[in-house]
Amino acid sequence: MQGWTGWPRSRESKFNTVGSIERNPTSSSGVRCSMQMIRLCVLCCLLLLLQACKRTTEESVSETRNGDYKVVVRSQEFNNSGIRNLDFCVAETASHQFPQKKSQCFLHGFDFTGLSVKWRSQRIVEISFACGRVDQFRNSAFVYPEGPVPEEFYVILQDSCNSTLKDDPSGGSRR
Repeated sequence: MQGWTGWPRSRESKFNTVGSIERNPTSSSGVRCSMQMIRLCVLCCLLLLLQACKRTTEESVSETRNGDYKVVVRSQEFNNSGIRNLDFCVAETASHQFPQKKSQCFLHGFDFTGLSVKWRSQRIVEISFACGRVDQFRNSAFVYPEGPVPEEFYVILQDSCNSTLKDDPSGGSRR
């Protein structure tokens, strides 16, 4: 017995002799897949365009040396935003590039005022500032000079921003 043929056949589906539906590859699901691919391509292009717009408008690097090692401070401003991003790392004195290894960097922040970098000893670094925003801080940094044994440096961070409390019993006031 053959299937009932009274229903009009559309372009999207047709019945076979067993009664199951066969989809046409140009049906709505094929169009939906094509639209998703176009949307994905547009988003990728937009992401690439936005990354291309992020440009460093000002960059400076300063160093504080102590024997075979130095503290390198990189200051960057993006797209004339007025915000200065600062990265602090330890490197060998002989290196001429900013460190790429995360283990060498110990502080990331922005908009520091009254910034000071001092070596307290061969392995202790003191960073002090009046005000600013700390985004990431670690108490130590590692440099691998030659071979698998690292040199470890300890970091002391001091800020004086809002250092006195409002209702301090000693009479100080918060600014």
